[in-house]
Amino acid sequence: MAKERKSAPPEGAAVLQEVVQMTGLPEDYLNTEISGFLGTANGTVNELSLEQLRAALLNYLETINDEINQSQTPH
Repeated sequence: MAKERKSAPPEGAAVLQEVVQMTGLPEDYLNTEISGFLGTANGTVNELSLEQLRAALLNYLETINDEINQSQTPH
């Protein structure tokens, strides 16, 4: 029985296209949003690996969670 070969995860523009297909959101919108929370240190969306996107999204969600928690804390 032959081993099933897993395809390599998408990188670069293919990552963005995958997100566009999965979410149904416009490419321009996603490019702007992802660029916004990536920052300049991680390169551009077109150079993005799947792991970099995951790390950036995790950081983005943690930031939003922290902001929500801070806004709900009595002053």
